[in-house]
Amino acid sequence: LLLPLLTVYYIATTYPGLLWESLAQIRADLVTYRGRPSEIQRANRPHVNYKAYDKAAHYSAQLVFQSVFQDRPRFEALFHELVLEAGLEAADGLVDWRAEEPAVHFDEGCPHVAGDHYVGKGSNFKVDGRQYKAYKLALVMFEKRATDEDGRETTVMQAHLPGQAWDGTSCFNFVKELLARYHGDAPNRRV
Repeated sequence: LLLPLLTVYYIATTYPGLLWESLAQIRADLVTYRGRPSEIQRANRPHVNYKAYDKAAHYSAQLVFQSVFQDRPRFEALFHELVLEAGLEAADGLVDWRAEEPAVHFDEGCPHVAGDHYVGKGSNFKVDGRQYKAYKLALVMFEKRATDEDGRETTVMQAHLPGQAWDGTSCFNFVKELLARYHGDAPNRRV
């Protein structure tokens, strides 16, 4: 009984202030940019002077592919092209090709695995991502190439993306667009 009453009290006392603050920001943006939302978006640069990576890890995700990226220079060039398109400096992004090979190949029959199943046994790639805090975007790549004995290939990408400046969908779309361009799709600049 006490928790619902405290919740109602909290909402009743904080919501009006948040509402007025939001309305004041909307009014200021509309006046500053003469009522043109496209100008508001053009001026929005969430990465400028953004220092949160000094205190927290990135929005981290691990992706596993059944192939390797044969043309690493092209992959890196496309990555930096997207970094620039996002309004960042080229130095804000890093692709780190690691020497460690994935311990096992991708297995469709085993879709749910621990974060250290492929690489970094006993570690946590989200915590390990803090070593990339000097970058706003970092892709850490591990590849296992085909051999004469085993024709399979596997790439593990540990993506450390600007989750506090972008939402999760924006982080997903960045990686999706990078992969699409690498595989020959025309650039989609609306992502």
